[in-house]
Amino acid sequence: MSGSRHKRMNAVRIRKENQVYTAEEKRALALINFEEKQQRENAIMNDFKEMLTERLTKKHGARLVEDMETSAKD
Repeated sequence: MSGSRHKRMNAVRIRKENQVYTAEEKRALALINFEEKQQRENAIMNDFKEMLTERLTKKHGARLVEDMETSAKD
């Protein structure tokens, strides 16, 4: 590749790397990031609830867990 073509290709690459996101793109990215964060948090909370339920069931039996679930719904 000739030197001038190489310079042009580098200039294009740098422009693309430094491209400024528009306001719409920023909003879309923020929404996507928010949804992904919510999904991760929900997965962690569900895993924690399952772990807690398992431990309480092993330690105190199913009756205590049922009481906790009914009180949480009220």
